[in-house]
Amino acid sequence: LISYISLIEINGEKIKSHKYARISYETRLKIVELVYLKGFTIQSAANSMGVKASTARMILKKYKDDGRVFERKD
Repeated sequence: LISYISLIEINGEKIKSHKYARISYETRLKIVELVYLKGFTIQSAANSMGVKASTARMILKKYKDDGRVFERKD
């Protein structure tokens, strides 16, 4: 899991901010497998794979809509 890090300035102090996580194809595939084949909840699948539930939800939505697991574009 790789995050893009940017610096934001709050009250004159620069703070690192994680904006996006890079989720590997294998992790995406495993989330789909856990939810659709093994009956995990989205939350439990996300927790077991170390991603946010909202990220897992989007992966599953794209899978449901198109029937594919997408690789993130850079």
